[in-house]
Formats: sequence, C-alpha cells, structure tokens
Amino acid sequence: MGEWRESILVNILDTIESGQRPVGGATTVSGEIPSLGGENISSNGRLVLDNIKKIPIDYFKKMNKGKLVGYEVLINKDGANTGKVGYYNKDYENASINEHLFLLRGKADRVKQKYLYYSLLNDHGQIQIKNRITGSAQPGLSKEFVNYVKIYIPDNLYEQEKIAEILTSIDNTIEQTEKIIAKYKRMKQGLLQDLLTKGIDENGNIRSEATHEFKDSPLGRIPVEWEVSTLSNAGKIISGTTPDTDNPNYWNGEIVWITPYDLSKTPRMFIKTSERKISKKGLSACFSSIIPPYSIVISSRAPIGYFAIPTVEYVINQGCKSIILNEKIDNKFLYYQLNIIVKSMKRFGSGTTFTEISKRDLGKIKFVFPQKLEEQKNIAEILLSIDLLIEKEETYLKKLISIKQGLMQDLLTGKVRVTHLLDKGGELSGCHS
Repeated sequence: MGEWRESILVNILDTIESGQRPVGGATTVSGEIPSLGGENISSNGRLVLDNIKKIPIDYFKKMNKGKLVGYEVLINKDGANTGKVGYYNKDYENASINEHLFLLRGKADRVKQKYLYYSLLNDHGQIQIKNRITGSAQPGLSKEFVNYVKIYIPDNLYEQEKIAEILTSIDNTIEQTEKIIAKYKRMKQGLLQDLLTKGIDENGNIRSEATHEFKDSPLGRIPVEWEVSTLSNAGKIISGTTPDTDNPNYWNGEIVWITPYDLSKTPRMFIKTSERKISKKGLSACFSSIIPPYSIVISSRAPIGYFAIPTVEYVINQGCKSIILNEKIDNKFLYYQLNIIVKSMKRFGSGTTFTEISKRDLGKIKFVFPQKLEEQKNIAEILLSIDLLIEKEETYLKKLISIKQGLMQDLLTGKVRVTHLLDKGGELSGCHS
C-alpha cells in the first residue's frame, strides 16, 4: 500500500499565494465577486459565507493572484486569528481571497487537497503554524512558513482520499447536529416569548387576543388569568457570605457552596454540585443558612444574570442571591421567567469596583405569572422538554468532536491505517479532495 513519510510543505505544494482587493477595500455591495478574508474562516475550520464582501468583476478579471478555482486550502495570514485553516469547496462560480489569506494548492501527484486541509487543521499542523507566527501587537505569518511546517503523508493518494472522506463524513454529521441544535434553540426562543406572556389555556393552546381575554398590566398586555408580581413576593430572598479563605478547617467539606462561577461556567436549569464546598465549621463561621433544594439561585454580582435550581441543599457566597419560593410560584416556571427579566437585573446592577444588584433591588423586579399553579407547571414542562432535546444534541455534538479529534490524531499520522477500506485496485468511489 505504500509508505508514509514526513514531508515539508514546500516540497508538496504547487502554489502558495495571497490575494488582493481594490483600493478602499470591499463591502457586501461593492461588487459581484465574493472576496474571502480572515473573518470567513471559523475557529473550527469551517468557511463562514454570510454577508460576504465582494469586489467588482472587472477588477477580478485583472487579478493575477488570489483567484479561487475550487478545493483550495486557505490560511489566515495575519491578525488576531492568524493560522486558522479553512477549505474552499468551490462554493461560488467565481471567487477570490483578499490580502489577509494564503491559498495553498498541492502537487496533484503528491497530495490530495482535503488531506492537506485536515493535516494543517490537526493539532500537529496547527502547533507548527503557530510557532511560525511573529509579532505580538500585530501577529502575522510569513509565506516562508511552508519551508518549516511538516505533515505526515502516505505515498498512496487513494489512502489520502479515504482518510479525507472519513473525516469529511464526521464533519458533515457535526454540521448537521449543529443545525439541529440551532433549530431547537430558535423554537425555544419563540416558545419563551409566547408561553411566558400569553400562556396556554385549558385545551393546551397558546392564548391570543383574538380568541382570549387580555388586560393591561405594568408589563404589557397579559391574559386576564395572569398577575404581575415582584421577586420579593415570590418568596424569601437570601444573601450569601464567604468563610475565611485562609482557614483550611472551613473548606473541603460536604456542603455545596455556590458562586457566580458555578452558575456561569455551564448554564443549565439543574445543578447538584459546585466548584468548592465548605465544612460545617465554615458554615457556622460565616453565619450562613443552608438553603433547601429546588430553590432558585441567581448570580447578583458580575457576571449578573445567571441562574439555576440546585437539586441539593446548598449555601451561597456574596455574589449570589437565592429565592426560597412560596406555594404560589413553580420553581421551573420562575426559572424560565428569569430568561425574560434578566435584562431588568442587569439594569439594576450598580457599583464602581464591581457590578452588583442588591437584595432590595432584586426584590423590586416584576414578572408575570398565571394564577393557576397547574398552568405554570405545564408551561415549564413544555420548555423543559425543548431544553432536554438541546442538551441531548449538545452531548452528542461533544462526543462527535471528541471522536473527530481522535480520528485526526490516528489517521493523519498513520497510527491507524485505512487500507482495508480500499478496493482491490486501490481505488475509491468519487470523493473530491
């Protein structure tokens, strides 16, 4: 099946060139021909073709470099994202790159373009590219980097093609999963707006003013079955404190101690642990009270506006507030209402050293809710079902990304061979590379 070897880029490239733009630059309406720049390459190696800038067709015809014919490897050559790698898959009939990108075309008898792309996207390639970046204020990549960056490459072009095909397949699955997540998130935003301002009637239908009775309120038009209240009337608001951080007897205990960091690092409805835990001695020393599970906890000091429902007993530091809810308010319903009123929290925030919302101001924030607890619960369950779908897909996405990283490490170094996937003639069915 042929050997693998480590090759310097310059020895396997046919072309490396940058692009250009007219004097004055380019905008989305300054021409007809797409002109790709560094902003069009994402951190994960995908091309971003929304609101792409364009150059005049007459200028494009006169260009002697930087024209894209399809299946080129693109590298960001300067700026904050120097070294990002993308792949142009002939997305347009005619296109070009600007002066902030390099395009690379390999020698047809040495390397497949898609294989070259993945080799430079892989950690092995990215580390070498980053090592060739110069400048700190304005980082840049010289054309000479191709004389130093090396990739592992099989002599057999069909083996390269099959490796690229496998990685392309998982990339396609990742992209489809991202689209599903985006779709669910759009659905959730629409439902948040409708369910948390209009609610659902006894038949499970979202109310509208055309079919149901509404009334004026300080927060706009709401169903007649709904009320306006404040967070202080939703339950008892608790502030937090911190034990002496220099006393080891106060820490590494079993009591969950929630901070804004715990709420912001992985935002989700339910949490059951925290980054740090305090001991019973620490609890006594800072005069904190244990808060019952399934209360609401909110970050009230920068970053303001993160919230969750702890499923265990817990205490909070001074950057958080908790609401021990009364029997009129469902905790999951209020959790979702906080998505709507979080802007009010940030407006109340004040302070010079750090931004914070006081217990008093937090309590003043208004929200709307159905008088019937059953409707609150039904609304929350609908929204929770969407959240669970999003969480499921996001977990799957993380798994796919991990699989891709492992495959790149194995397949692009020859550690795992794909020779068993080639047919007897060493050929593959069509795959553009």
